[in-house]
Amino acid sequence: MNINKVNKEAKRMKRGIKGEMINRVMIMMMVVVMGM
Repeated sequence: MNINKVNKEAKRMKRGIKGEMINRVMIMMMVVVMGM
């Protein structure tokens, strides 16, 4: 569990702004799907 979290953080750091934007879009899509 912990290792997975660290890996995710490292990947996010590597991607940087691009990763943040993708994450935001994914969250938005999930919220829209849940709303429906």
